[in-house]
Amino acid sequence: MDYTTAIALLNHPLFVIFGKLSGLLAVVAIVTRVGLFLWGVTPLAIRFGNALTNRKIGIVGSGARFSEIQAVLTDSKIFTQKNIVHITGVAQDKVKDMELVIVDWESSEVPIDSILNAKKSYQVGVIVLAKPGSLKPDEMTFIANRANTVVVNFLGRLLNDAVTSLITTHFANA
Repeated sequence: MDYTTAIALLNHPLFVIFGKLSGLLAVVAIVTRVGLFLWGVTPLAIRFGNALTNRKIGIVGSGARFSEIQAVLTDSKIFTQKNIVHITGVAQDKVKDMELVIVDWESSEVPIDSILNAKKSYQVGVIVLAKPGSLKPDEMTFIANRANTVVVNFLGRLLNDAVTSLITTHFANA
């Protein structure tokens, strides 16, 4: 069979019809897959975004440390400044309204046990920001035996633990 005969055979209407049908089926399959993927992922992305941006975060510590921690959170563009609240010793009752509490161990005037007892439920996350070695073993044990508490040594690690705490506690509060 020579070249022209092979071309003539492949240009037969039967081959043309099957070729166009298979091309059409491939396009429909790709569009369907993309549509189903977006249909499944879009609600998840919206819930994930709402879990981070609409939650109240309280920071317990001095004014300077509050500004520093707030800058770390807002510079990430994940959290908005309006949802971050400074909690001082006289306003520790604000802990009840928060969904995540970050405690600066060095500058906090509020005892950790009153913060842990003031939160509205065990689903509220508490992150203790402390330098390495500044927590005594009994204090570390006390914090470790509470649900949804994290001890962080570095500001860079704080952002990751804040996101994780908000995601893991979101569904009980939704």
